[in-house]
Amino acid sequence: MTAPKNDREIRVNLDKWQDIESRVRDPEFHLAVVKQRVKNTFYGGAAFPLACPHFMPAHMTAFLGGRPVNFKQATGLEEHEVPGYEPVINSPGDYQNIKLERDNKWWQAMKSIITVLSREGQGRWLTAIPDLGGAFTQLAMLRGYQNLLLDTIENRREVTAALQKLQKIWLECYRELNAIISKNGQVGTTSWLPLWSPKKYAPLEADAAITLSPRDFESLILPEIRHLTGTIDHAVYHFDGREQKKFLDLILSVDQILGVQWDPQIDFDESPLNSLDILKKVQQANKKLIIPMWNRAWEVREVLANLKPEGLVILTSTRTVAEARSLLKQFQSWVS
Repeated sequence: MTAPKNDREIRVNLDKWQDIESRVRDPEFHLAVVKQRVKNTFYGGAAFPLACPHFMPAHMTAFLGGRPVNFKQATGLEEHEVPGYEPVINSPGDYQNIKLERDNKWWQAMKSIITVLSREGQGRWLTAIPDLGGAFTQLAMLRGYQNLLLDTIENRREVTAALQKLQKIWLECYRELNAIISKNGQVGTTSWLPLWSPKKYAPLEADAAITLSPRDFESLILPEIRHLTGTIDHAVYHFDGREQKKFLDLILSVDQILGVQWDPQIDFDESPLNSLDILKKVQQANKKLIIPMWNRAWEVREVLANLKPEGLVILTSTRTVAEARSLLKQFQSWVS
């Protein structure tokens, strides 16, 4: 549960930076944003101050040499175009050249940002391992979505080998960023999905896989999920859009998946009550259920009436601190 204090907004002086790219690669910018956000936000219930740098989707794609385009995102400070990457893999034979570019400006920037945020955040906020993206999503951005879909048919062996390589690089990036955070004194891990674990935690995803068949999902995506959940202590699956319903049984079949985060995707402000069939199925599989309801605090009671409170995490916000405190007080009686 979060709420703005005194209706204040994040205000950071942007005059220092001449362009957006230099801004989002500068640790000082991210530090200023986090300080203002923490100062201006009320955290109630299980909510906590979070520092999570975000300037592109699936950041690992940039670490692999992907070239960002439509890049107008600035950590929530302004409206932005839909960001993405210009494909850099021109033929199936190029899949074998995928590697983590250690001198890459984006990888170096992310390590610097994480270093500063975790060092300055001691006792003030938790620093998250940023969204690295799933292997299939990264491959779609590097190759181009339509080309990748064709390759899954015509060049299956090369695609499978690339996905396996990306799993290893994902773990390499995760471990290196987590080592920086741990070295600076933070206990446990968190992510863009604001949950905390005393051990290693990460949300997993396969956003770009929505047009695959369940059979292809099982052969191309599920091996990655099984591999990563066997390595990360606490993993949840980011259920990105109702189109993934056809994969739900496969996702729930992975014992090591601790929980599922529901996201309607079609309309980010859509009521979870419209997807009760999905939500109840997750709970019936004895998985934790995470539901973002950032702009629907008024609907929390009805959601609780339709779902089991055990293992249920609701992420919500109110317009004022007084509303937040009132809702937290009522919540105790609704689940007792």
